[in-house]
Amino acid sequence: MKNLLGKGYRVNIVCNKKDITTVKSLMKTVVPSSEYYESSGDSGSLIYNVPLAKVKELGPVFKIIDKKTKHSPDEEDEHTTSINDRKALVNLKKLVKDVGVSQTTLEEVFMAATEAAK
Repeated sequence: MKNLLGKGYRVNIVCNKKDITTVKSLMKTVVPSSEYYESSGDSGSLIYNVPLAKVKELGPVFKIIDKKTKHSPDEEDEHTTSINDRKALVNLKKLVKDVGVSQTTLEEVFMAATEAAK
């Protein structure tokens, strides 16, 4: 049901409030199919949806999560992404304080099923 009615993956990002505009711009470069969903007021928390079909775009987000990753691009990245994408990822890593990825919740799936039944 999650794959049928879910919206894909949710990416939660926490940054300083002053960096929100920059993080939004960088996120669009790093994960092009991400859709800004909402922010949690003044906390600097941003929520994005990434469609299930674009799950491969989440790779850079996991590089942010991986605390072992340096602030410079890996050699492997040089072959798989453009220099602008690598720079955007490096800058995004510096601004993001915390990040998490989750699937659509069952509650969201049931709400979508209810809407579809109307």
